[in-house]
Amino acid sequence: MMVTPAESLRSFGDRYRLLKLVGEGSSARVYVAEDLTLHRRVALKILKVEIADDTSFRDRFAAEMRATSLLNHPRVLPVYDWGLDPQPYSVTEYLTGGSLAMLLDAGHRLTPSQALVMGLEAARALVNIHAGGRAHLSLGPSAILFDSGARPYISDLGLSAALLPAAASDGDAPEESEETEESGDVSPAAAETPDGGADDDGARSATEPEAGPDEQAAAARSYSPLEQTQDVHDLALLLCEAVTGSRALTADDGDEASMASLTALGPLQAVLARAAAAEPADRLSAADLAEELLRVANLLPRPDPIPVPSEYSPPSASAAASYDQTEDFAQVGPSVSERSAVPLDDAPRRRWPGIVLAAILVLGGAAAGVWALFLRGTDNPAVPELEGQTLGAATSVAADLGWQVNEILVRESGTSRGRVVRTEPPAGGTLDEGATLDLFVSLGEPLIPVSDLRFLYGMSVEEATDELESLGLNPSGETPVNDAVVPSGLVVGLDVEEGVYELEVGAEVDLLVSDGPSEAG
Repeated sequence: MMVTPAESLRSFGDRYRLLKLVGEGSSARVYVAEDLTLHRRVALKILKVEIADDTSFRDRFAAEMRATSLLNHPRVLPVYDWGLDPQPYSVTEYLTGGSLAMLLDAGHRLTPSQALVMGLEAARALVNIHAGGRAHLSLGPSAILFDSGARPYISDLGLSAALLPAAASDGDAPEESEETEESGDVSPAAAETPDGGADDDGARSATEPEAGPDEQAAAARSYSPLEQTQDVHDLALLLCEAVTGSRALTADDGDEASMASLTALGPLQAVLARAAAAEPADRLSAADLAEELLRVANLLPRPDPIPVPSEYSPPSASAAASYDQTEDFAQVGPSVSERSAVPLDDAPRRRWPGIVLAAILVLGGAAAGVWALFLRGTDNPAVPELEGQTLGAATSVAADLGWQVNEILVRESGTSRGRVVRTEPPAGGTLDEGATLDLFVSLGEPLIPVSDLRFLYGMSVEEATDELESLGLNPSGETPVNDAVVPSGLVVGLDVEEGVYELEVGAEVDLLVSDGPSEAG
């Protein structure tokens, strides 16, 4: 939505001119704006008047923005500038890849490998955030933004925290701040700094009194370990939702749908379940989550790039003329965050283990424990043959040998539900004391895609019944349907509920059988 000529004349901090409204929520409006000093596009978030008039919010906002501007991490969206006049606003890098919320709303789901890469980057950012005594408090899909290279960034740090006390006083649950909704609409990525131009990350607004680092640090609120573990909990649920469309990391007994959903997570399921434990004391720290994600990375294939928009669509020439915008405003070079980012996809055929190694090297201190997993000695107990054992029996053996257990749900032909299919390391391998043994536990036979049963079309009932029984399905009845093409008495398809795309072996199914054309036809 283009801004009106009147809006285009508005400036904030005597420096930013509005170009395009890209998002609006209950708390703020987000614009693409022109930085009149550095001649680059930025994302300008302007808090609404009803919030801006709250003196306590203005104080919280100022303290949070000062603290946030001191952070420097390639996966935290940098705050370039902020101010209180004419009303509170923040200025960040402008990214063009959209948000995770937008991706999920469009019907996309991430593969476990894609979620692992995104989760690893976000966990690394949380390590940095928590080390600085900060917390996000509202980490949801709308707070994960992508640049044009599909690299993820945590946004709204500080702004979410400033809004939460006001929301709590109104009785709203602080699960995901309203402000993160606007950030999802911003579709950031790539506010590029022109060649030779000075960068002003974390710059102070001209409307604010200058404060030294000591004064800024003193003004920042310090967040509790409990609040920081909530960030890890929220990230785990976010990753689960990105893969399965659900935030449920456990399944009710007998609920095949939820079991199938957890199966889609593969080795991520057990890691995320620990990170999102009900008791805060049982949750992983951000560093532990990053370490666990690295540990299971070798169990997953190399990820494809996340499908995000590749570039920002500029306004039309006529619209640009309405606010004197010219082609001289073109942006060049990599974004500020891209210059310091780990290039996960700069080589199209880079091997997945190489990505893991690069991440290990960047993680620093947390990498020491992970690296030890790749350099295990041979003086430790050998992994026994556990194939065919129940989960309980295998877990007991692992505990006796001093190992943790990571349960990974799989479906494989010829396996029995609830039995161990294989282990990682395999039988005969070794593990350090206290290390984790991956147990691949069967959910039973692979599901049968309904689309694979189209060959039944036009068969006799007897032939179709034999075919279904050979696949392990249980034909239980016939449903007559009118069909002007298939002769009466022949099979048209299967009678399955809407939204069912796979069938469990042993499931009862009804055949749709042609009753000929309708009399009306």
